[in-house]
Amino acid sequence: MEFNYKPHITKLIDSGITPHSGDAIAFIQETDIYVSKYGANLAELSDDDFIVFPAGGEPQSLDSELAELCTLLKPGKTAAFVKVSPRYSASLAGVRTEVPAVLDDMAQIVGLSLRYSPDYKHVKRRMRTGRTCALLPDKSLLATGRTLDEAVIAALVAEKSARVFVQAQKIGGAKSLGLADALLMRLVYKLKYSKKNIETHKES
Repeated sequence: MEFNYKPHITKLIDSGITPHSGDAIAFIQETDIYVSKYGANLAELSDDDFIVFPAGGEPQSLDSELAELCTLLKPGKTAAFVKVSPRYSASLAGVRTEVPAVLDDMAQIVGLSLRYSPDYKHVKRRMRTGRTCALLPDKSLLATGRTLDEAVIAALVAEKSARVFVQAQKIGGAKSLGLADALLMRLVYKLKYSKKNIETHKES
């Protein structure tokens, strides 16, 4: 495989996200989708741990939930995702709690809020409303991006926001950003800063 995915996994782990058995990564390279097999250990991932199939095609021998998530991937749009189970996101997914935009970088990168999706088909609705992340029924966090690096950053920001939200609840609750401010921050990030990520990815 020409694409070096391992530095992105290292970034996740070094940031404190411990790998779990249900974790996964997926990304588009050229015209194919690469998705890690169910149960593969992200910390020890190798090229043999990926299932490869054409973008828009039907994956063979892939866990049904991962196959559903792979339908999110579109060349030039959502080209990657990471599915992880960090501490605070997992706890909020367990009680189906929505996290408002409590930090500037959350509004920019994750979107207006981090919402729970009752099933994997609901995830598409979350992404169509300008969000890049969702809490899943198996107490995991899904983060998407136009590159794998963008997806990893979204996961890290979502977990940081979940931590701030949980800790703030203990002292009276977190103050969220206004809707107009959150929308503007997200728009600026998509049009300006996120574009730099795409250009860097193409050059590497």
